[in-house]
Amino acid sequence: MARIVFEDDGPGIPIEKQALIFQKFGRASSSNSSIEGLGLGLFIARQIVDGHSGKISVESESKKGARFVIELPLRQVMPLEGRVLI
Repeated sequence: MARIVFEDDGPGIPIEKQALIFQKFGRASSSNSSIEGLGLGLFIARQIVDGHSGKISVESESKKGARFVIELPLRQVMPLEGRVLI
């Protein structure tokens, strides 16, 4: 399993909004927030990770930053020896 971790020291994401941020147009901040975005980035990230049979999750508390974890399965690649590539 490959594991990729992203952390920041931003405003954090309240627990009650963490499931929302992975939905299309889902945002943790209110519409009058100074944080820009359409709410598509994490939705797209989840689609890509799901397409590779992986998992994406968030760990965060309000005013304490956020930590995103992506886990992707590793597949064994067959050696090229003896194989014909076209």
